[in-house]
This record gives sequence, structure tokens and C-alpha cells, in this order.
Amino acid sequence: MTDLQRVFTYLRTLAEIEPSDLAGIEGRYRTETFSAKDVIFSEGDHYVKVAFILKGLVKKYYVTHEGRKFIKEFTWENQITTPYASLLQNIPATYSLEAIEDTTLLTIDYAVIDGLIRSHPKWLAIGKALADYHFLNREAREME
Repeated sequence: MTDLQRVFTYLRTLAEIEPSDLAGIEGRYRTETFSAKDVIFSEGDHYVKVAFILKGLVKKYYVTHEGRKFIKEFTWENQITTPYASLLQNIPATYSLEAIEDTTLLTIDYAVIDGLIRSHPKWLAIGKALADYHFLNREAREME
């Protein structure tokens, strides 16, 4: 299975799409690898990519003014991660992303995805499905 097929399989669990719907991202993504403990981006960085985890495990964390480290969440293979709130507000990331184990990401600039969402109804459905999925997960975690 190709990297793009893995992305399609994931997105297909969230929205009704066809393989041809991913044509807009072909050739516009890249593969990035990180070793365990590598920081992919840090709090305060302007990270402007959407990352699909092909292999590995990452953690999102932030450090308080007192120096205490808090883990926001873990994200693993076949999931998407990005500092979404920071992208929407065009502000620096409010947390850091670190590889817990050797990790391979398929990344694409958020501007590409945003352009597709603004110009293709199918991508608008994909974007809404992703936002809904992450909102529901966050709500469930907060209830725990």
C-alpha cells in the first residue's frame, strides 16, 4: 500500500471519498523521518504543515511558566496531527510535538489543504469530518 493509499484509507473512515479526490495533493507532500526524542516542532514555532503519521508515535506537550511539563495527547500511526488552532489563528504553536519512537510523517503545507477546502466541495466535507472527529475526541478526553 502506498503512502497516499494509507491517507485515503484513513480519510475514508471519516468521509465518503474516492481515490480520485486525493488528486489535489499528489506530488505536493513529502516524507519526513525523525528519531525517537526528536522535537518535530516546538512551542512558539510557526509550524504550517499537516502531518499524517506513517510510522511511529508522537506526543503533544506544553511547559507551564513554572517549568512543569504537561502531555496534551499522544498520536500514533495512521492519524493526522497539526497545531490546528495555531494554523487557524496564524499564531505560533502553543505546544511542542516530539517523536516518542522513530517516526515517519507524510507532510503537506496547510495552505495546500486550505486551498483545496476552499475550492472543492469534497475537500470541504473532508475538512469538516476531520474537525468534527478531533472535536469529539477532545470532548471525550475532557470528560475522562
